[in-house]
Amino acid sequence: MRKGFLLFFVLLAMGSLRAQVTVKGRAVDAISGEFLENVLISTRNQLAQTAKDGTFSLVLPMGEYLLVAKLDGYDSDSVFIQADRNLITDINFKLENLSASMQAVQITTSIAKNRKTPVAYSNVTGKDISERLGSQDLPLLLNQMPGVYATSQGGGAGDARISIRGFSQRNIAVMVDGIPVNDMENGQVYWSNWFGLGSVTALTQVQRGLGSSRIANPAVGGTMNIITKGLSQQAKLEANVEFGDSKYEQFGVNYSSGRLKGDWGVMMSLTKRQSAGYVDYLFDDMYSYFGKVEKQWKTKSHGSHTISIAVMGAPQSHGQRSYRARLSMYDKALAEKLGVDTVLPRMAYNQGRKYNQHWGNLQQAKVSDDKTDTIWGRSQVVNERVNMFHKPQMYIKHDWALSKKTLITSTVYASYGRGGGVSSNSSLKIPQIPQNYGQFDFQSTYFLNTSGSDFITPIDPKYSLTENKSTGILQRAVNNHNWYGLLSTMQHKINNYWSFTGGIDLRTYHGRHYREGYDLLGGDYFIPSQAEKNPNYDAKHMYRAGDVFGYNNDGLVRWAGAFGEMEYSKNRTTWFLNASASNTWLKRIDYFKLDKDKNYGQPTAWVQRKGVTLKTGLNHNISRKFNLFGNVGYLNRPMRFSNVFDNRNVQVKDIRNEKVYALEGGSGYKSKRLALNFNAYYTLWKNKPVDFLSTFKDLDGNNYSFNINGLGARHMGAELQASFKAGDGITLEGSWSLGDWIWNSGSEVIVRNDLGDSIAKVDFDATGVHVGDAAQRQQAYLLRWEPTYLKGAYFTLQYIHFSKHYADFDPTSLTGKYKGHESFLLPTYWYVNVTGGYKLDLKNGVKLQFYGMVNNITNNLYITDGQHRNVDDNPVNTFNPKNLEVYVSSGLRFTTGIRITY
Repeated sequence: MRKGFLLFFVLLAMGSLRAQVTVKGRAVDAISGEFLENVLISTRNQLAQTAKDGTFSLVLPMGEYLLVAKLDGYDSDSVFIQADRNLITDINFKLENLSASMQAVQITTSIAKNRKTPVAYSNVTGKDISERLGSQDLPLLLNQMPGVYATSQGGGAGDARISIRGFSQRNIAVMVDGIPVNDMENGQVYWSNWFGLGSVTALTQVQRGLGSSRIANPAVGGTMNIITKGLSQQAKLEANVEFGDSKYEQFGVNYSSGRLKGDWGVMMSLTKRQSAGYVDYLFDDMYSYFGKVEKQWKTKSHGSHTISIAVMGAPQSHGQRSYRARLSMYDKALAEKLGVDTVLPRMAYNQGRKYNQHWGNLQQAKVSDDKTDTIWGRSQVVNERVNMFHKPQMYIKHDWALSKKTLITSTVYASYGRGGGVSSNSSLKIPQIPQNYGQFDFQSTYFLNTSGSDFITPIDPKYSLTENKSTGILQRAVNNHNWYGLLSTMQHKINNYWSFTGGIDLRTYHGRHYREGYDLLGGDYFIPSQAEKNPNYDAKHMYRAGDVFGYNNDGLVRWAGAFGEMEYSKNRTTWFLNASASNTWLKRIDYFKLDKDKNYGQPTAWVQRKGVTLKTGLNHNISRKFNLFGNVGYLNRPMRFSNVFDNRNVQVKDIRNEKVYALEGGSGYKSKRLALNFNAYYTLWKNKPVDFLSTFKDLDGNNYSFNINGLGARHMGAELQASFKAGDGITLEGSWSLGDWIWNSGSEVIVRNDLGDSIAKVDFDATGVHVGDAAQRQQAYLLRWEPTYLKGAYFTLQYIHFSKHYADFDPTSLTGKYKGHESFLLPTYWYVNVTGGYKLDLKNGVKLQFYGMVNNITNNLYITDGQHRNVDDNPVNTFNPKNLEVYVSSGLRFTTGIRITY
């Protein structure tokens, strides 16, 4: 009997041991991803505290638990778990920083929150960027998100472009720390200006649709918020080096002082990158710098304050492949298979995906001092297309927590852009061999410019008897700007349920645009065509490098906006109503035209346009796991600067505001293992502007520019994003997007002269024709594995698939027999990326990480961008369904790196 009782208690004890579950996880800052120390993890009567690396461990009996994470200065977070196996290792807490500075960041940038903000959004963390960016441009990482289409275009560093729901990046609001960066004249974003930002980015959030941004902005397709890192809790020093294909090298150093005595700190980052370029001679030589100083203090009567001063910039130069080309230039057989136009007379073809027409060889020479010999220098590569720019941006931000209910944040910022792009001149041509898509023959031009030929002499006695006149040159289009702005936002919690947020957005912008001689290729001077001569110079002026010709004008923009938002949040329901209004003043000054006093510098009158945005949305959490949301919005915005004035310094007739109507609804589900987010959208865009003004030439040869009023498009679709934790260390992510984007307009456009008289009609019909330039269907899958038996290691496998991608075209070109004609449907394509890495914990808090990535590991060749050739600016001459010009994909590319952190 005693033995029986003993056996019973032994078995009971063994059963009790088997019923113990070890729960492991980590606590991080919700925005920066920084590991949080001393976070208290509690459930029932069990407690644990996180270590320096944010990790914790709890031993619990089997059952259901609600784990709660708390840390002073942070909002709590909770996770419901089913403790049903021996080991659970993937419990992660994301705690929101409640400090004034971090609350100000979220207010200024309008960061969306899960199960609260009623918009569709996706996040990319700083960790994602460090593991997967490599030598790519930042937008290419976003192809994992539903509704996003990003390509590297011609392949130059920083030349990427992104579309969201079929809307180009001209219509996507891009912000860095809440500061808008879209060009004030044309809405573009130039990613080369923001090289190096990935190393200091804490979070990149993409909100699709009108989004939750409070300020008036161009967010028709979406909003892209890039949040830089704040000061870490502890001092941190990090250095990394990367190497890759095409002689790619990158070196970086990041330093954060942590919180120093006196509640202040500093953060700095320096990066250097260079490569020969995957595409032939698309070199890049890029630097970046980032610095931030932050100081906090409190007063008894005036609350707490934080002052942040930041400066960032990326001086760079890189080669460019600026134009799409016929597919046969890369692969003639593929062009024939697809049935598009193939070869022109005297055309380069079958050159492969790395081919770049924009370069050539040049060997210069000089005469010896005794003038008896010619001394030849080394042969060098000259790029016909080079971008060189530096756009430093700096800001001072003051966050004032006036009380527990009121927070005021104000940012004064400035940006100074300097630089431009090198190219050949259409009149002073450099020959290409062969003529179409051939490489530039700089050597023959150099010989003509320095010594002439049997039939041509470089000496033109009309200008000089001793100096050589260049017949071919390289020019530079200079685009400088000064941009100043003020953003000030106040948030006040009226009571436990209601809050109000309001503020102002002020901007002033002055752009300088002109063309100058850059490289005379051995000659001493040049003479531009009559149409390009600078009227400020006399008729016999000999143009040198640096002399202005072609055009010389300023673009001035003034912007004043105000916004207000009411938010209600109680229990499971959150609702907001947002309204913003803006006033825009536009002016152009042409220094090639006479003003009323007969001086060069003709100004237009200020053109004033008003805009308004109205948005409202509701989120309701049906249960702890399931939520529903919806939003509706109206955007009435002025035409951008480039659609208001033409090159004659004349205001375009009959300018009308764009109008956007948007409706979106969706749902979310989140459990311990599975997260699902589904949404559907409907966007109607009326009076959509074309990217470039159309022109009409009358019988007298006069050109008249005109807008296409009434042009409209309808974008609708559905998106799904999923994440599934399949097992300890294994995560599966998926994104799906189904779009149906069509033009829904056709009309008869009346072209008017400067007197307002009708001089022509353009009759087009794009009704029902699919919108081009982005894939309307998308699948993206990501498998991530962090082996539990190899702590610190990770591996990812990514598959991206795009389809229903129509070539870009001008809808107003669908005239005559091409009315209602679809553009070319590009072939479906896919690619696979692989990444991996391993982190070692060394002594004294030093961490060493090895990482690498391979993009397009299967070396697939596919078309990423397609466009129907524009024969000229007249819409009736632009459309030909087989005349297709494209960019194609890069092949297999790899990057490896080492990162050391202390």
